[in-house]
Amino acid sequence: MEQLKKNVAPFMRHENSLRSMMLDMCIALSPALIWGFYVFGARSIVITLLSIFFFIGFEILFRFVFKTGLLFQDHSEIVSALIFAMLLPAGTPLWIIPIGALLATGFAKGLLSAFGKCFLNPTLFAKAVLLLIFPKQMNLFTQPFAKLPPFQISLSKETLEPILTQNPLAALKSENFVPPSFSDLITGSLAGNIGEVSALLLLAGFL
Repeated sequence: MEQLKKNVAPFMRHENSLRSMMLDMCIALSPALIWGFYVFGARSIVITLLSIFFFIGFEILFRFVFKTGLLFQDHSEIVSALIFAMLLPAGTPLWIIPIGALLATGFAKGLLSAFGKCFLNPTLFAKAVLLLIFPKQMNLFTQPFAKLPPFQISLSKETLEPILTQNPLAALKSENFVPPSFSDLITGSLAGNIGEVSALLLLAGFL
């Protein structure tokens, strides 16, 4: 028994660093995200920039509180921020973004686990909790190419009502369901979350 060696993960190593893999993820996310900017306009850009700002801000705060150090070593906070923004519809109230960043960075990544040892995906955890707490605000899907006020914190009912619609999955439950065309599903000219509408560009990012 004394001859047994105790090793610590990772057990497999690669020449690519974690930082380079995170940068690769940013590149992979960019085609679908840029298309989301085109389809959903300036508000989708504001949502993404706010997501990056709050994810980085809370990362700094909680690394200081928990004294973990190694800030921005791997850029994982940027990847989490981009994914979180891509999982939001363009009609999402802007005040939801700091709540999501707090849930992801402070709770899932900070309190439930030590930094770098997450047993939960922080971004998906934040999205799931927000869907439970704010189901209406998290499902404000707008028609593609509708012009939304980019900096309005919470859009009024009068502003949203003429352009609100259902995403394809929600529309399946409707009695008057009209399936989107195959070309719209491929290119992404339909309602949905900012970074999910174009199957073609998601595949391009994968490649």
